[in-house]
Amino acid sequence: MASAKKTGDENVTLLIDNSVPRAVEPNAGPVDDVPDRLLILANRLQKALDSRRATAAANDRAQRQKN
Repeated sequence: MASAKKTGDENVTLLIDNSVPRAVEPNAGPVDDVPDRLLILANRLQKALDSRRATAAANDRAQRQKN
């Protein structure tokens, strides 16, 4: 079977891109202009992760107390 790894020359040619950079939308704003919905989603995801970690930690403590 052939290896899926790329040689160094292939990687270099993939990194070299001679195309002209262009915006997807001509009136695209700066990257720092993040819509409020994305910020709300990020906050909700962070809260869900924190809750999941807290639940896992509580379960670990309960298991230790049983043993």
